[in-house]
Formats: sequence, C-alpha cells, structure tokens
Amino acid sequence: MIRYSILSGLAVFVISLVGCGGGPKNPTDGTLAQYFPDRNNDEELAKVSEIRTFVGDSLWEYIDGGAELYHTYGFVKVSTADYRSSQVDLVLDLYEFKTPDGAYGLYSMLRPDQPEMVRLGVEGFFTGSSLDFVKGNILARVIGFDETPATGEAIRSLATQVASLLPGTSDKPTMFGMFPQQGVIVNTDKIIGEAFLGQAFLKMVYTRDYAVGSDTLTLFILNDPNGEALASWFTQISEKDRSSVSLVDMPFDENYSLLIANPYYGDILAGLKKGKLVGVIKFSEQNFKFMSDWLTSLS
Repeated sequence: MIRYSILSGLAVFVISLVGCGGGPKNPTDGTLAQYFPDRNNDEELAKVSEIRTFVGDSLWEYIDGGAELYHTYGFVKVSTADYRSSQVDLVLDLYEFKTPDGAYGLYSMLRPDQPEMVRLGVEGFFTGSSLDFVKGNILARVIGFDETPATGEAIRSLATQVASLLPGTSDKPTMFGMFPQQGVIVNTDKIIGEAFLGQAFLKMVYTRDYAVGSDTLTLFILNDPNGEALASWFTQISEKDRSSVSLVDMPFDENYSLLIANPYYGDILAGLKKGKLVGVIKFSEQNFKFMSDWLTSLS
C-alpha cells in the first residue's frame, strides 16, 4: 500500500521544547596555557611569544572575518602562541568550545573535500602548511608559513605533542553512531550549525554522505524530541513544494513525515523517529529500501 502522510496533526502534538545537550561539558579547567609546550624537542621548536587569548566576541580581533561561524558552534575562547626554530616559524591556536560536538562541528566545516587525514584526537587533516585536529572540546590548529618538508615535519611533530597534552574524548560525536555503516562516503561527516537546507530552525544537524547504487545521498539527523522543528518545517511548505514522488510506507513514528520537491537539492524526505528528526536528501523510490532499513534500525 502506498501512503503519504504530511503530519497534519503535528502542530497540536508539539509541546514545549526541552533542551538537549551536544555532548559532555568543557573538560578543561578554564585555562589553555597548560597545553602550550615550551619546547618541542623533536624539531627544536621553542615557544617565542606570550600566549594571547581572545574571549567571546573579541574573536573578531584575531581572525579576519568569519567569527560568526565560530559562535554558531558555541565558541568560548582562543589562545595562540608563536613557535620558532632555526628553520621554521609556526603558530599554535587552541579554540575552546562549549561542547565536543561544537568543536567537531567547526572542524567539519574547515575540512577540505579531499583531505589528507591524520590520526590525532578525534580526527585531523594536513594541508601541507597547516594541520587541524579536534580533541574533546578543543580545535587545535598548527599553522606554518610555507610548504617545505621541514615545515611539514615540524607541524606534525608539534601537533602530535599537543594532542598528547589535551584532555577530553577522542571519540566522534555519538549522533554519528546512529547512521548506517554500509555505503558510507568517507570523510563526509559534518555538523551544520544553523540554517540547514536554508531553514533557520534546523540547527546542529549531523550529516553523512552515502553511495547507494548509482545515487549519492545525504542522510541527516538532529534532536527534535517534541517535533517542533518538523512542525516548523511543515508550516514553511506550500502545496507546490510537495513532491509528486510516491512514498512507500516509511517507519516514522506516528507516520509524521514530509516530502519536499526542492529544485536545488532534489526530493527531501524527513520525519520523526525516537525523538529525532531524520531524513535524506535526493530521495527517490529507487533508494526507499535503504532509507526504510535505516529507520527500522533506529527503532
């Protein structure tokens, strides 16, 4: 039986939204200075400046534009210092966020499409002149001024030392564990801090890309314990935006779901499952089994 329900009663279902955390609280003790080594003996690097710290809204004094993105993920402060050897000059930045999920979220937005990954903390990448990694609620950035072999070695060595000093988890945010394991396109995990798919109420959305047959899909999930985000989305959809694609029954809770025909993203299927708003971009009947199997696994 083909059935398509657009949660006509969801607005009544929505009750007061309760807060949902993005992970453990700040594991640092309030200062980042202890994670800046005085020396890095492997590369004869030494810290040659005072540690400078920029808190809250003063971030704009340190970075040239883009401070708003950092605040989207719960930025607290950044501390920075210069390192130097006879051959190399480096800068070490430690960005503190309110939660590990916030730190990973900002990191995921900085990671390039085809990164050279490194095994530090939760995850990291190397660009030739810089290395970024995240551990706990800290995003660490080691930045050089050229791409020589000496600079690359020094960057890796200092980053490895800092990773050993930083506290906090080296596990990826737990929400990613709810995604299916088959068909994963590697290095595509992201946390979109705000305005996912252009919707202001879709915040802290966890996404991952998949190869399913000849299709490339993006699955997404976010906390929506009372259905408020889905209800808000429903109110934004006009009749012309509703997809003509037929839906096989999908195992959403209470059959609360919607299907949107988007000229840019393709068909978007979303619905409620166990207190989460889950969905897929580029949905079609050819991949409904993949989606249905995922929803069933969340039961």
